[in-house]
Amino acid sequence: MNKLRPLSSSKLRFLAGLRSGGGSKKARREANAAVIVGERSVREVIEAAGEKVEALFFLGEDHSGVELRNAVNPRRICYSVKDAASWRRLTGMKTTTNERAAVAAKVKLPDESPLDQFEQCKSILVLNGIQDPGNLGTLARCAMGFGFEGFYVIGQPACCPFNDKALNASKSAMWTFGAMRAGGGNWEEVAEISKSACTIAAASGGEKCSDILAKCSPKDRVIVALGSESSGLDPAAFDVLHNTAGICAHGVESLNVGVAGGILMHEIAQWRERAS
Repeated sequence: MNKLRPLSSSKLRFLAGLRSGGGSKKARREANAAVIVGERSVREVIEAAGEKVEALFFLGEDHSGVELRNAVNPRRICYSVKDAASWRRLTGMKTTTNERAAVAAKVKLPDESPLDQFEQCKSILVLNGIQDPGNLGTLARCAMGFGFEGFYVIGQPACCPFNDKALNASKSAMWTFGAMRAGGGNWEEVAEISKSACTIAAASGGEKCSDILAKCSPKDRVIVALGSESSGLDPAAFDVLHNTAGICAHGVESLNVGVAGGILMHEIAQWRERAS
């Protein structure tokens, strides 16, 4: 079993810089790593991409994380954080009374996938200009839960998928996709991976998703794209995506993009399940 080592103040300062602060995005890019928090998230990452886990952190020396410490490569270092103030600095958590919250990990960022890897995915989520990290994280978590294998971000994301707020919502999702690009994508590439796929742009005034899916085969690949909370998808999206899906919501002008995306992905998952 990996023994617990004390966490030095310099390493704590470095790790806290990966999680939050003005330079955290640059720090994550340079270190090629992020900090995830919570026992469930850590377990899921170990199961999906255990080789990416570089270190584990536990609050106190008597934490019952023996199973987790045994689950990672023996060469990985496990650290003990001795006090609640240091733990809050590391994780951003205001309370540490829940033992399941007293686990964190430093994890290498997932590799950016080549285009041909996306072509093997049955369902792909494309995001364009999502500004709120909670929405981005929720969409990633929904994509994971509803069986989407691909996650693709157009351009430079308005918020980083690996900042603390996005990871609080997405948990381990960013490490579970079969194909992933967390930024830098473009509509020309989406057109390339969309060949012979059922493509759906989420926008107000569109068709019912069920009517679009009725024109497709459950064996078809499906690509769903969602745009920014304020302005929606880029105009270029509609040259690539051949169907526009809207959600009828009574009494409200529009739905939160995280909610709307979750509804669409759930409907697609149910459609595939009914056909299987």
